[in-house]
Amino acid sequence: MVGLYRYKANNRSIYFNFRFNIAQHSGDILLINLLIKYFNCGKVHLLSNTNRCNFYLQYLNNIYNIIIPHLDKYPLNNNKQLDYADFKITANLFKSDGIKNTEMIKKIIYYMNSRRE
Repeated sequence: MVGLYRYKANNRSIYFNFRFNIAQHSGDILLINLLIKYFNCGKVHLLSNTNRCNFYLQYLNNIYNIIIPHLDKYPLNNNKQLDYADFKITANLFKSDGIKNTEMIKKIIYYMNSRRE
């Protein structure tokens, strides 16, 4: 997931929030906790009001150095692969020069996930 945010004090300033997230039923909390051990990073959040748990990480270096290489080596065999491809493109654009690539990143993230045709 890539989020686009504007600073409240200055609507012209924007920033991107890169977040890798896996959601499961809370009954799978043991499995989700194993992801921390496997990737050696991340956090687990248990959402008791929705019976859901999430493995997530937001540290960009872990996304670049751990998650992207892992998903390149073990591609997803479903429609989430398209979202991952866009996620990777936006991460690389941001890494190369996020400020200059802002408009391109905004266009890509607009069509990710539920807005994909």
